[in-house]
Amino acid sequence: MSVKSDPVAQWRDLAAIHASVHAALDRELREHDLSPVEYEVLDVLASAPEARMQDVACGVHLNQSTCSRVGSAAGGRRGSPERAMCSNDRRGIYAKLTKEGRKRLEAAAPTYRRGTGRDPPAVAPQPSASHNARMERAPVIALIDGEHHPAAVRDALQRLDRERGVESVVFCGGEEKVLREVLAEPEKHYGFPVQHDPEQAMRGASSARTVWI
Repeated sequence: MSVKSDPVAQWRDLAAIHASVHAALDRELREHDLSPVEYEVLDVLASAPEARMQDVACGVHLNQSTCSRVGSAAGGRRGSPERAMCSNDRRGIYAKLTKEGRKRLEAAAPTYRRGTGRDPPAVAPQPSASHNARMERAPVIALIDGEHHPAAVRDALQRLDRERGVESVVFCGGEEKVLREVLAEPEKHYGFPVQHDPEQAMRGASSARTVWI
């Protein structure tokens, strides 16, 4: 199988583009005091007069409890989504975007559209087989996010370090899903120093290979 048609290589290209765009959005949305996932929760809520929290969670790929917490943070103390019980299903909870939440969404929308609308980073030319063999033995830049428990990420990083060597660890978004004490002392919880700028990490380690954890 050629490298070009290798689905694993294609997935790595896609993951690298996603990490780069997400990191750029994370930086640019800070002027609106929003993270990318907080913006996306507000955007989904704005798409209908009211929405089931379960549907909103599915739309932004979060569990329902995390989605509720993110929605409250995104709306601000006065702009948190209004909640009501579903009339025909007492287990269901509806959420409605408030005026304050809509103002935050509208203010951040141009920044988000600009970030997602720009041309994605160019994917590097397909490497030769000999280059791939060298890269399989090269140390790695591990990309992590807030989706997984720090202990599970730490175990994966330690295993990867034994097998290949971890040159650096980069947090690529999802900080809102991580406890404050973990972000305050990442090395204590992840076992490695953690950077927050993927582009800087890539520039400083051109011979390393990126791996999502």
